[in-house]
Amino acid sequence: MNDATLRAESVAPTLLAPERASDAATDAAVDRSAAAPLDLPSVLAPAHRYVRRAALGRGGMGEVELVLDRGIDRKVAIKRLLRTDAADVARFVEEARIVGRMEHPNIVPVHDIGVDAQGRAYFVMKYVEGDTLLAVIDKLARGDADTHRRFPFERRLDLFQGLLRALQYAHEHGVLHRDLKPSNIMIGEFGEVMLMDWGIACGFGERSGTAPGPSFAGTLGYMSPEQAHGRDDLDPRSDIYGAFVVLYELLTLRPWVPPAERTPEQLLSDGREPPSPIDASFTGSVQPPVPTELRHFLRRGLQPDRARRFAGVPDVLDALQRLRAGEIDVDCPVTLVKRTSHRLSQLLDAHHWVAILVLATPVLLALAIVAMALRT
Repeated sequence: MNDATLRAESVAPTLLAPERASDAATDAAVDRSAAAPLDLPSVLAPAHRYVRRAALGRGGMGEVELVLDRGIDRKVAIKRLLRTDAADVARFVEEARIVGRMEHPNIVPVHDIGVDAQGRAYFVMKYVEGDTLLAVIDKLARGDADTHRRFPFERRLDLFQGLLRALQYAHEHGVLHRDLKPSNIMIGEFGEVMLMDWGIACGFGERSGTAPGPSFAGTLGYMSPEQAHGRDDLDPRSDIYGAFVVLYELLTLRPWVPPAERTPEQLLSDGREPPSPIDASFTGSVQPPVPTELRHFLRRGLQPDRARRFAGVPDVLDALQRLRAGEIDVDCPVTLVKRTSHRLSQLLDAHHWVAILVLATPVLLALAIVAMALRT
């Protein structure tokens, strides 16, 4: 991990059979063309079911690997806990249960949970083929032409909306993610957005059936000021702040908090003030300037005082929908002109004769001036 992460980090599980270069019996069991009948007891035995294919990631407490599930012949991801401490195992199982209870298209599902032959806990997840949002941002920042064609500002707002949908579902079920960052968001081959790594998720409110979790946990540079202070009264506004940090990075291609400033002292400050709409971070050499209305939208989500942020994800989605429909809030002269232009466009669509009148007026005025000149 490149980000400095302060967390009771749970990484995870697996009963993996080591990948073997030559194992005719194993390969034949999953080869559809094999003449021999499928030996299910052998294939489904914990020691043989999952065959390691590649490492996907590793942290202080566990690892994630790509494996072949021989039982149903598909690739899955396995998260394996490398520690055996009772508290770590309990937190790991809690993560699996949190994700297992949430069935949503923007949340990676959990298929199974168990303990391998070495006594290590694991759970099996859907394997999402694609890139992390971090990789997408990196390509955009390097000016990759193909990535810029695939992800103009409108498409990036689609990604943000997918993230918001996942958070809305989680919050409705009393769960806070608490570790929103580009490396925890996957963009699938077909553009699907998947929120991952619920290792430090915690419950809030009466609807939660989830343990509160560590009071101080998260990733430097992405957590909200109240989360950085270790407050135990976190609510959806904390995740909303983290989501807007991700959006800022996705739009500007710059980190909200530069790596050099990600220190405990910075965390314990009152938080960074949102950038001015005319801040230089909104312009760059590899892409057009960030639209002004999005700059104001970002400012509201990045308020250090949570009372000044959006109250909940539905409010963010509503504001985003209105903004994308052209119903822009008037916050400055630029947004006033854009709002007026949109209203005029709607008027022209509803009354075509207005367009004729607008075009004819200068011509009629010119003719009137010429006629007056001729009379004189």
